[in-house]
Amino acid sequence: MDRFFEILKDENPQLILTIYDSLEKLEKSFNMAQTYDLDLKNHKEIKEFYDSIINIKSLIPIEGIQLSLEILSNEKVFSKSVNLFHDFSYTKPKSYSIYRGKNIEVSSFKELYEQILFYLFKIDQSKLYSLINKTKYNGRTRPYFDKEPKNMINPIKISHNLYAETHFSSNRFRDMLIKIFNLYNIDINNLRIYIKQDKKDKYGYYK
Repeated sequence: MDRFFEILKDENPQLILTIYDSLEKLEKSFNMAQTYDLDLKNHKEIKEFYDSIINIKSLIPIEGIQLSLEILSNEKVFSKSVNLFHDFSYTKPKSYSIYRGKNIEVSSFKELYEQILFYLFKIDQSKLYSLINKTKYNGRTRPYFDKEPKNMINPIKISHNLYAETHFSSNRFRDMLIKIFNLYNIDINNLRIYIKQDKKDKYGYYK
């Protein structure tokens, strides 16, 4: 049961707190019940139930619950996915799916961008190679796609002679993917992104 409560603490700290509070109320009630003039059998049963409550309470990892709740309060968890027309300022992705495939977890937009590029490279290598010479897909002062990484800030290797820049903001990753999807004739809605964190309110984005 220890493992169960540890998992529940990570998944739903508010529920852990609710369970703990409920057990505390039960503990007080059954502790009071033991003071009544009961026959031996009833007194024994109440004592056993009371001891069970104390035992379960001791298994609940209450330490750090308030911190977990504070972290969750600063994150808006989206149960619905968004597409590439979403404003990703002050957000972090949780996972994505393409063509209604399985959800793939990612920890950043950089990781999401990398994985999509590798996915598209498998579909048609020539299209990604063609970006090397297209101004629309490259920056004014540095290339976003090139045969060598020397002129990039944070390049990733797509193949032995194709590198891609990843030193972008979240919305720049979005804009790049929109352009590349258009090149591949892929509908924007075929990529669905689940957001883990949205901190626009925290940083006064709407003010």
